[in-house]
Amino acid sequence: MDACVGILIMTGANHSNGEHVPDLWSVKNCPLYRATIGVNRFCSILQFLRFDDKNTRATRLLTDKAAPISELWTMMNNNLAAHYKPSSCLTIDKQLFPYRGRTRFTQYIPSKPAKYGVKVWWICDATNAYPLHGQIYTGTRDNAEANADSVLDSSTSDSLNEISSPPPKKQKSLYLESLYQKLGAPMENLEKQMAAPAERCETD
Repeated sequence: MDACVGILIMTGANHSNGEHVPDLWSVKNCPLYRATIGVNRFCSILQFLRFDDKNTRATRLLTDKAAPISELWTMMNNNLAAHYKPSSCLTIDKQLFPYRGRTRFTQYIPSKPAKYGVKVWWICDATNAYPLHGQIYTGTRDNAEANADSVLDSSTSDSLNEISSPPPKKQKSLYLESLYQKLGAPMENLEKQMAAPAERCETD
């Protein structure tokens, strides 16, 4: 298992996580892959690896579309916040993780290079892009009314509310795209919980 996790970390560090798995074990690629674990064993671990209790998954999926990975995602967010002290400047933006597997919240965004993937809202340190907290976008909530006149629907507003609570302490500046002006409550919620009023530094 340690070898499998190590390979995943290495593919990310080498920016090769988008390559086909068999190509990573090619003699033309880095020899560390072949020396660490066999390609068939690696694929088997990924195929059967699970991060939750399958017996309770159906119940949890009724209220959480990301139930199979929610516990792991929460652990990651806790570790991100625990091991880093952010600067005085924060930024909020979205990221599309390329993924064509089966989920209930895979997004199709033609303007992105990958086009298909999982969208995540991040609040990061603006000085070095360190992620402080991420919220997976799982689609419009059942009780949410989409605003047809806005680029951002109410589910996006909910997502930003969640990543801004609790916010990092003693921050002063918040960098965000100009289209987030349409979101009043989430931004006000974040500013109210900051030690000082946030300076909205809008970027395009």
